Amino acid sequence: TIPKENRFTKCDVCVLIHRELEKTSDRDRRTELEKIRSEHNALQMDQRARYHDIRSKAEVDPSILSIIIDGMDQNATHLPHMKKVNKSSVNLWHLKTHLTGVIIHGHGSSGFLDYLQWPHDPNLTMNILLRAVVGQLSTMTDAAFPKKLYIQLDNCGRENKNQYVLAFLSLLVELEIFQEIELGFLMVGHTHEDIDALFGRISMWLRKHDALTVPDLLCGMKAAKSDYKGTTIFREMYDIKAWIIPHMESLHNHSHPHIFRFRKASDGLSYMQYKQWRQSEWEPQPGRGIRLLKSTPTGVPPFVRPNVARMDTQIIKADLPKYATSGLGAVSIQWWKAFLEMIELDMAAERDVQSVWLLTELHCLKEAALPAHTVAIQLPQQLTTMHNTEVQPIPQVYTGRRKAKKRSQPTQNPPPEGSSVDPPPSTQRRRRAAQEDSSEDPPPPTQRRRRAAQKTCSTGGQQ
Repeated sequence: TIPKENRFTKCDVCVLIHRELEKTSDRDRRTELEKIRSEHNALQMDQRARYHDIRSKAEVDPSILSIIIDGMDQNATHLPHMKKVNKSSVNLWHLKTHLTGVIIHGHGSSGFLDYLQWPHDPNLTMNILLRAVVGQLSTMTDAAFPKKLYIQLDNCGRENKNQYVLAFLSLLVELEIFQEIELGFLMVGHTHEDIDALFGRISMWLRKHDALTVPDLLCGMKAAKSDYKGTTIFREMYDIKAWIIPHMESLHNHSHPHIFRFRKASDGLSYMQYKQWRQSEWEPQPGRGIRLLKSTPTGVPPFVRPNVARMDTQIIKADLPKYATSGLGAVSIQWWKAFLEMIELDMAAERDVQSVWLLTELHCLKEAALPAHTVAIQLPQQLTTMHNTEVQPIPQVYTGRRKAKKRSQPTQNPPPEGSSVDPPPSTQRRRRAAQEDSSEDPPPPTQRRRRAAQKTCSTGGQQ
């Protein structure tokens, strides 16, 4: 069922205008408020239309890869989850989980699940972006590597809109992974998009089903949407932030623009440009852009050490016997015991820094990809003719007497080089040639009249 009230957070401007309209009945004041609201909505809708245009292009153009990343409400996926909560289990401790959803337009959706053992900072966004792109491109072995990458994020400065993510995107262009990257943010308070529809489907499934264990939750996520490819458990995270900091310039006032673009210049280095809205001009103008990297980082980033204390595994262990009287079966309790022991061992283990670095894997995928080629598209001749007629210039509109239309002269192919064949004569020249070839010259008009008169007179005399 559709809720009567929208549960999403509201835009500050929209809320303030709504309050002012409720307080006043003055016609002029309400007209001015409605004007401001109309301009505000037109601006945010234009920014949203940009995202929709990119999404539509990516669905049909293999040279474009469009991706949106966002996080789901953490309270919706606590475990064990019961659709009907009884009084004895309402105060028991739950495992907090966090789902980050990803939609790659034209290729389906997926998710990344963590237990809050990782800090939700720029590393979360950069790791998920790399894993999502590598996972998608590894399945596109029969297609050319995309040239452009479009990314849509929300305005969270802690995770997304910060100098570390911007520097990392600049690095992807400088390493020639992509020729161009564009990063977009919708207006604050108007950032809810197709990714939230995915979260809504998962929430709807959870309202109707129990999810007592992590496998139950993963199965429910996959059942919620037909094109959902599955959920990856986030077991390791690269510290890309610490890896890139020594090589980047300090950036300021980057929280204000809503669109960023990264491209390579003629000097072989990547530069960033930005603009406030879709219809704004790219800045800085003139110029190639802002240089974010002082140098290129090399090697493999270290791993982030997980914070097991945030998971509260000991408290969950203590509450497991109480869950037995609250509807959690023996099989589920046995699973939880094994799961908590495995989590503690897994988090305490040292990470193998010699594993394949995601950026290296992305390089390999690009080298193995098919070269881009242009396919000639055959269209019906009638459609081509009609389209050409539509785009041809129209005749000039004028007043006064009608002008005679200029007749188009037929084009004649030039004779072959060294040929003595003369071009065909015009109509008048052909008539003259016929008269010259005739054995008897035609009588002039005066002679014809005399002969006709003599013939008439002779005929009349005989009668």
